[in-house]
Amino acid sequence: MDMEYLGDKLLEINAAVGKYAIWGNHDHGGGAARIYEDFMTSCGFELLNSESRLFADYGIQIFGFDDYLMGWTDPSLYTIESEYFNIIASHEPVISEFIENSSDNLLLSGHTHGGQVTIPFVTSKLLPRGSGAFRKGYYPAEEIASATPLQMYVSSGIGMTRYPIRFLNIPEIVAVTILQVN
Repeated sequence: MDMEYLGDKLLEINAAVGKYAIWGNHDHGGGAARIYEDFMTSCGFELLNSESRLFADYGIQIFGFDDYLMGWTDPSLYTIESEYFNIIASHEPVISEFIENSSDNLLLSGHTHGGQVTIPFVTSKLLPRGSGAFRKGYYPAEEIASATPLQMYVSSGIGMTRYPIRFLNIPEIVAVTILQVN
């Protein structure tokens, strides 16, 4: 991977209230941990490691959790005490099962690579640990089966793992627009 090119592209992202990143399992493993934080910081991102940022003017609080498989988040932090609209970033979608909160929540996740190779009736059975029952796309609260008002989007991302192939699973970069309705 061309890190200089990637860094230049990440620097080009313009975000009015900041750019935020979280740790994923490949960021912790494979030697990436020694460069990940410095690289993301040099690209203008703030790394949220089981912490949050409040944007009271917008009525939003952003939570970023450490990687579920290779990092560590105190389980009590999954009980979110916030009356704001919460945007939650967690690499693995399985944490949707642990979130507790009474206000509206949007969980942004990845990890699954969308199954990477799509084979009907098989792909969902081969998802990596930490995926839960979620492969890719939008999941309304009813499909998450949580008492918390939680919606989730699981991105299939742009990368690959284990095998250098994608089949019937297009890479994606997701842009989320949040509109305030009065």
